Amino acid sequence: MALEYLNKALAIRLEMLGPKHRDVASSYQSISTAYTEKGAYDLALATHQKALELQLELLGPTHPDVAYSYNNIAIVYKKKSAYEKALAYHQSTGHAPENLWAQASTGGGQL
Repeated sequence: MALEYLNKALAIRLEMLGPKHRDVASSYQSISTAYTEKGAYDLALATHQKALELQLELLGPTHPDVAYSYNNIAIVYKKKSAYEKALAYHQSTGHAPENLWAQASTGGGQL
């Protein structure tokens, strides 16, 4: 149900604001988070990637929203047990924890 409304919100934003707007990237983030919560990790990654590409274009690589997107992608990869990819994306945020492997092996904590 949530995805239905999130997709409607995205459609409205696309119509009103066009495809190159920060709020459109925000809608993609919300949709990808919902996919992550459902366990639809591949859909979550694809949608996170759309948000990231748009944010990089509109905001530049050092904007906090870009770091947030890298972190979200890292979390999805961690949930998929793709720890190398998770670490690579998390390092893109500039805040990679040194104990990621300990967290991964025990199942505790988030990236």
